[in-house]
Amino acid sequence: MNAQALKKFVDENQKLAKECENLLSQCRRWENECSLYDHDREALMDFANEADERAKEAEMLLFNSLLTSSSSENSELLLVNKELNNNIIEVQKGQEFAMVQHAEECRLAEERIQILESEAESNLSRKSELELLVSKSEEKINALSESARLSDTKMQDLILKFTALESERKIF
Repeated sequence: MNAQALKKFVDENQKLAKECENLLSQCRRWENECSLYDHDREALMDFANEADERAKEAEMLLFNSLLTSSSSENSELLLVNKELNNNIIEVQKGQEFAMVQHAEECRLAEERIQILESEAESNLSRKSELELLVSKSEEKINALSESARLSDTKMQDLILKFTALESERKIF
């Protein structure tokens, strides 16, 4: 291998390491986003529970009012109660929708995280392979450099011997 191929392997190794870091960063962002969805879902559930409590309080007030108020007031309270019940149903539907949507988004995020983790493992494996190849290439380069140095030394010795023989031949 030559130095240019070695540089190419090192560059590819660095590129894979950076890509691995980017993938891990993206995984962390998605995990954070899932946490935010969980928080939103809990807040929505709290809101629905609070609305349910208010509706129950309104029903109690209505019941108490029915016992003590006139029929026209009873009608108004029944309308208020119906309206509150409709609000509860709407909140519950919204909560169910948000939970379904959240579950799907989390499932998709988990799938993407698994894919990214798999790619990261693959990149790490490839990085290890490239590092081993770089190490072997460096060893070969060192061996070839040593061989070239020895060849140069032998060539210099032969040139000196040749020059000495030429000098001797001219003398005779």
